[in-house]
Amino acid sequence: MITLKRSRLMVLMALAAAPSIQAQTLEEVVRQTLSTNPDVLEKINTRLAVDQEVRQAKAGYYPSIELNAGIGREKSDNPTTRAGGYDWRSLTRKELGATLSQPLYAGGAISNEVARQTERANSRAYSMHATAEQIALRTTEVYLEVLRRQELIRLAQDNLASHEKTYEQVSSRSASGIGRGVDVDQARSRLLLAKSNLMAEESNLREAEINYYRVVNAAPNNLTAPSAPFDKIPETLPGAVKYAVENHPVLKAAAADIEAAKEQHDVAKAPYLPRLNLELGASKNEDLSGVEGDNNTLSAMIRMRYNIYAGGKDKARRAQTFHQIDEAKEIRNHACRQVVEGMRLSWNAYKTTDAQTIYLRQRLESTLSARDNYRSQFNLGQRSLLDLLDSENEVFGASKEFTNAEFDRLFSSYRVMAGEGKLLSTLMVELPPEAQPLTDNVPAINCVPEFPAQQVPYAIPLGPAPKVTMAPPPPMRPSQIVVERIVEVPGAPVVIEKNMPPVILERLTLEAGALFDSNKSEIKPAGKAELDELSVKLGKIKHIGGVEIVGHTDSQGSDAHNKLLSLRRAEAVSEYLVSRGISRDLLTVNGMGEDVPVATNKTEEGRASNRRVEVNIKVTRQVEPEVK
Repeated sequence: MITLKRSRLMVLMALAAAPSIQAQTLEEVVRQTLSTNPDVLEKINTRLAVDQEVRQAKAGYYPSIELNAGIGREKSDNPTTRAGGYDWRSLTRKELGATLSQPLYAGGAISNEVARQTERANSRAYSMHATAEQIALRTTEVYLEVLRRQELIRLAQDNLASHEKTYEQVSSRSASGIGRGVDVDQARSRLLLAKSNLMAEESNLREAEINYYRVVNAAPNNLTAPSAPFDKIPETLPGAVKYAVENHPVLKAAAADIEAAKEQHDVAKAPYLPRLNLELGASKNEDLSGVEGDNNTLSAMIRMRYNIYAGGKDKARRAQTFHQIDEAKEIRNHACRQVVEGMRLSWNAYKTTDAQTIYLRQRLESTLSARDNYRSQFNLGQRSLLDLLDSENEVFGASKEFTNAEFDRLFSSYRVMAGEGKLLSTLMVELPPEAQPLTDNVPAINCVPEFPAQQVPYAIPLGPAPKVTMAPPPPMRPSQIVVERIVEVPGAPVVIEKNMPPVILERLTLEAGALFDSNKSEIKPAGKAELDELSVKLGKIKHIGGVEIVGHTDSQGSDAHNKLLSLRRAEAVSEYLVSRGISRDLLTVNGMGEDVPVATNKTEEGRASNRRVEVNIKVTRQVEPEVK
């Protein structure tokens, strides 16, 4: 039974054609984005500003020292001046003094204000963490979208290559008088559609790159497919929701705002209580109040101030802060609904795409098998061109749907991580220091509403298609010949050309390691030299009836990927032989993946033997033409 290591399939496909330059990982791009994103930098400055408000509040614990000085003319009329014989006396008044005031008791205003500002700083820290998670998720989305579009372009290129091959084959048949002109038109129509599809995918890639630049503020540069966090997905939806409610930074910020509102309510109680200050004073004055000479003082006072009536302002302030507590709680409840909804949607998206990929993988495998069989039957005249072209389009559509589902599944797994508030930790990206709270004493958040149980989407894979076993045909006798072509020339005898059925003359095995780099389908220079020798050999064989090129892989990687890779390698060998003068009509290709091993896949030596391209050279024995 076919199994698929889905977490690696997309990685292998995306890296198949990647250039050998410095690659960018998702973690590096997220880290780079967080360091330059305006939303993150705004939150950093907001947090730093509140930190200064904490320092302002703590200043209330410390004494204040005030200096005063003054000089000016003073005109005095008081008992002292009159006793000296002056009704009005003008002197130059000089003052110099210093006062130190140390709060002893402020009704809890200072300590509660410090606690309030500390909770506000915590709230800003959690808000920054939440913003960083959102930016990281958005960065992940545009990152994966570029990889998705690159992979879809590769599929469109493969589709175009297949249609070009079919078009050349049909055109060659038509030129030799075997095929029909309408087949050429049909093949040409599908070829033009394949070119249009490639252009559309290239346009989609450009749009994805534009979105990437807007988020990351840099162009995508050789992105590498990330490792999927499938192993970190919670086992159950209630467990995922519970973790999100307890740990999501949005809810922690809302809880810190509630605590700040409570502390503000306590601050509003201070005006109902007296205030005590220790005040130390010293002054050095001259010519005060019409009296010449020094007037110096030293004082040490404990001073009480107690406001008895303020017009109802203090009572209204208490009522205001009470309602602000309720307001903060409702904001928390709203945030809780959003977090729970986001978690449920992310979970549903992941489970749905996880189930869909099972069916879409099997569909892709079936369409690949059908296409290969249709091509073989078309070469034997047992299928129409329309059947072959439809099967090519079916493979293209199935490949696109499977690729999209794989990327959707990967992104939805990151959505689950973000829904829990731990995407950055999953990516091992450090938070900025400003995202760390001053204290970590957030109270329990009990806001999970009752929600009806949901059915978890799952898929039941279909069993393998039944194989039809046919009895082998009886051995061919020399008298059993096949009519290949009837040649009619006006005024000349009718010639019937006859050939023996093709038989395998020789089977060559080419090591994949000599032809290709690991997980690649581009032929290496050393491999081209080996294929040059093969093309010379094929050119010397008489009555060649066809060359079957079959790609094989080891069992590492998924079955679907291995079949695609083996097919692309067989097609690469075929295209190179065509470029060396071998007729395309003689060549057929197939990709068997890991289905036909020649050695064990448990050892490196065995796997190396299984990574191969087989070339089956078929010939027909020509008999003398019959003239009627």
